[in-house]
Amino acid sequence: TIGILLTEDQNQIIPTILSRSQVVLYLEDEVTSFINHLLDNQVDNQKAYYLSVLTKDIDTALNILDDPNFDLAIKLFNQIISYFENPKLPLSLIFTSMEQAFINDKAWISFIFELTTLFLLDVVHIHMNQKIFFEFLKENIMQVTTKFDVKKATSIINLIHEAILNLRLPINLSLRLQALSIQIERQINNVKHS
Repeated sequence: TIGILLTEDQNQIIPTILSRSQVVLYLEDEVTSFINHLLDNQVDNQKAYYLSVLTKDIDTALNILDDPNFDLAIKLFNQIISYFENPKLPLSLIFTSMEQAFINDKAWISFIFELTTLFLLDVVHIHMNQKIFFEFLKENIMQVTTKFDVKKATSIINLIHEAILNLRLPINLSLRLQALSIQIERQINNVKHS
């Protein structure tokens, strides 16, 4: 039996369902059209894709381009990608930087996690011979694909998904991010926790 579940917001799917699913992202004409509209407004290709995750309103997107938090969020996202490619330093250092920068605006942390989830979904898509969203990051995605199988990528996606949901709760952000960094490092290093 095959079931198809369609959603506009993958974050609303509980992790147990998500972990047992083959996730296929379809770029709606609306998203593609929005990205093309940003490109027509001289927005960099990468930033156009990142903005499409944040908003579907052109005026809001163009205003976000002037927000230094947007550039900082992209920088931190790129550091997470670098960590996935070559985990030299602890992930907790990146997450501490994230916390310090965005302690009063968790929306930027959610944005970084959403980009990370899309990146990891692209890793899964490569394994499944499907189209990827971040085509401009294909080299990075391919490198991570050699290190992460579908199970590992999906497991990390689920951890991040849970963290996004928990960001809405009044919990200690520092402890939550540190716990998440440890959980992700364990997944990457195949360490079982007791």
